Amino acid sequence: MQVAVGGSAGLVFVPDTVNAAVGDSVVFVFHSQNHTVTQSAFAAPCVKIADGMDSGFMPNPNDTIVPPPMMAMQVTVATPLCKKLCF
Repeated sequence: MQVAVGGSAGLVFVPDTVNAAVGDSVVFVFHSQNHTVTQSAFAAPCVKIADGMDSGFMPNPNDTIVPPPMMAMQVTVATPLCKKLCF
């Protein structure tokens, strides 16, 4: 499954919620400008948790990179994860 990061919808994930099973891959597709996807706690958005996933900055100025930068994450736990769009 794919999740758009940024783009024409603004500074959001599309879709904003994904129901993935252990073993599924979620592919983050980066649009417009320079964003990161960072695994954080719900109480501290954009503060990476220890051993959490962080894409690092993925630039795509004005969607000029084709195909857009992508990063895959394999789901390894059945509990909810918090990912924040940071810029």
